[in-house]
Amino acid sequence: MNCSHNRFITACRIVCLIFIAVLISACTENDPEQAFRKGEYERSFELWKPLADAGDVNAEYYTGLHYYFGLGVTKDHNKAREWYEKAAINGHPSAQLSLGTMYQDGDTVPQSFSMAYMWYYAAAIQGNEVAPKKMNILYKEMKLFPNQIHRAEEMASPYIMNPVFEMDEPPLF
Repeated sequence: MNCSHNRFITACRIVCLIFIAVLISACTENDPEQAFRKGEYERSFELWKPLADAGDVNAEYYTGLHYYFGLGVTKDHNKAREWYEKAAINGHPSAQLSLGTMYQDGDTVPQSFSMAYMWYYAAAIQGNEVAPKKMNILYKEMKLFPNQIHRAEEMASPYIMNPVFEMDEPPLF
């Protein structure tokens, strides 16, 4: 009886391990970030888009990435900007950085260093590490007057959802 009991326990363990492996596999099949990281862009887009349509801020950003770079969809900077803008308004720092770059370059929007700085500032306050560097470039190249910088920082405040630190002056590198 002891031997059959041990076999039963071993068989139960094997069944449980197989069940767990199937569950993990099923979960990763429906994980849009995993699909994106694996380069399965069409699948990633299929998974992100409904979430973005429902207002998920991370999904809005990733949907913008898909459109901007043409990952699993036809490249469309106008659609990318629309999705970046939705995510940026909702406080997504990477979307704010991307939208700021579009304003700096005049990519599907009228070029505006003030708007670029505003989005960079919001991203920087929320911990994005690239945003201060982009702010500094605008500052060093004297693209904005001090009053424009101050106004851009004020305009950014509604879009700062998770401040990490305060910034009194443009960072200098």
